[in-house]
Amino acid sequence: MFDESQLIYSTSVENFEGYCGGRIKELMLDLQPQQKQCVEMKEPFILVKGTAGSGKSSIGIYRAIRLAKQGRRVLFVMYNTNLAASMEALVKALIIDIPINLRIMTFYQYVDKILRKRVMRSSRSVVEGTELRNFIRPALGKVKKYKKSSVLEWDEQFFEDEIQYIKGRGIKDLEEYKKIARSGRRKALQEGPREAVWEVYCAYQSLLKGATREDWADLALLALQTLQDRPLDESYDDVIIDEAQDLTLVAREVIQHLVVPLQDKVPTSGSMMVLADTAQSLYSRSFSWSQLSNQMKMKPRSVNLKKNYRNTRQIAEAAIQLLALIESTYEEGYIDPELTTRYGPPPMVITAMNTAGMFSWMSERIRDLTSDKTFHFSDFAVLC
Repeated sequence: MFDESQLIYSTSVENFEGYCGGRIKELMLDLQPQQKQCVEMKEPFILVKGTAGSGKSSIGIYRAIRLAKQGRRVLFVMYNTNLAASMEALVKALIIDIPINLRIMTFYQYVDKILRKRVMRSSRSVVEGTELRNFIRPALGKVKKYKKSSVLEWDEQFFEDEIQYIKGRGIKDLEEYKKIARSGRRKALQEGPREAVWEVYCAYQSLLKGATREDWADLALLALQTLQDRPLDESYDDVIIDEAQDLTLVAREVIQHLVVPLQDKVPTSGSMMVLADTAQSLYSRSFSWSQLSNQMKMKPRSVNLKKNYRNTRQIAEAAIQLLALIESTYEEGYIDPELTTRYGPPPMVITAMNTAGMFSWMSERIRDLTSDKTFHFSDFAVLC
């Protein structure tokens, strides 16, 4: 009963009583001492570097609730729509009703809100996902007709990533693009290839304009421009950014304009907490802790969260072996995880000949595990 390696769930007496009494929907993770310290910090600028499963999002949730209860205007922002919906559901599970002084949303939801409020949105619709290739492909073909460069033979994914990188850093012209250090990029680019990439970028922008379309990165740049011209009438007292490694430099600059100016040892100062793990970047490849500190023009209070509470030791070890294959894993800011003492079966890697074979194997496996009623269908999740 008291063997910590067997512990799956930990909660407070208050939360347990609330759960039993029907006041909260789910038992929430009880914060560890280092996590509680992060929740209660009063410094204006806080960087929380945490490995996967270290409780970064839990810190964000409890900090948002704590500051909102103090009557402060709080924005809890992240990149991914599903993550934002999940965070909102978890906050509701803890406090039932989200107060009007606490907003939980994605960065682009907030950008869209700013632009619509200021009547900055045109009739253009947003290009996203696989539709981006419908503009990148003809832009690449157009440049190939008059320019020769080996970079033009690279795959469309490279150009999609590079165009978003250019916009995400707010690069304004070719000369600036030539000079910039492409930190975190997978392929080196000399001056000649960069000129070819810039031509593709310009052709892509021209095609978007001709179709009266824009992508999300354009909206971020437009939001930054409008905030620089006219600040918010009422800024937030506190901003909490979850999974900040997925936000571009422009996105982080937009967020800076949403919070009350940060000042050391001033009670009325705003605060910004940045929660991130550079090894978990899904969307942006340009995150840098030192770059973020320079951008904020303020020395941060930095905290490292090393312990992975989420996974069994076997799952964490498998993940570490995969990360070792990625060149950028051990760049500045990487947190080497401290593994849990909770043990379980090793993860399995299954190879299927085709999609049908993959689905067939999964369904048979689930049927086998539920056949003796030890497991139920509701015990399984398929992540893809």
